[in-house]
Amino acid sequence: MSKFTSYYQQNKTVIRLFVCSFFLHLLASILLYAKFGENVIFFENEDAHGYVSLAESVLDGRGFAWGKGFTATRTPAYPLFVAFAYALPLPNVWS
Repeated sequence: MSKFTSYYQQNKTVIRLFVCSFFLHLLASILLYAKFGENVIFFENEDAHGYVSLAESVLDGRGFAWGKGFTATRTPAYPLFVAFAYALPLPNVWS
């Protein structure tokens, strides 16, 4: 018996639950996008807006600028991840 098979046998319920929840979430996202298009709001709060603002600043070439000056109030990893996601040629669902 291979390592994968034994791991699957030990964690069968958890793996099936994860796969089912993943596809349910994917289906819900597709249906929301099909109904509302790019106007789907996945998040709407100040914390998320701050990270998106920093990501847009990085993409515009201004660095970690928030407003008119630089900021050290956010860690750089997540704004860079969001900037990377924005740089991908995908539909913008965060507008």
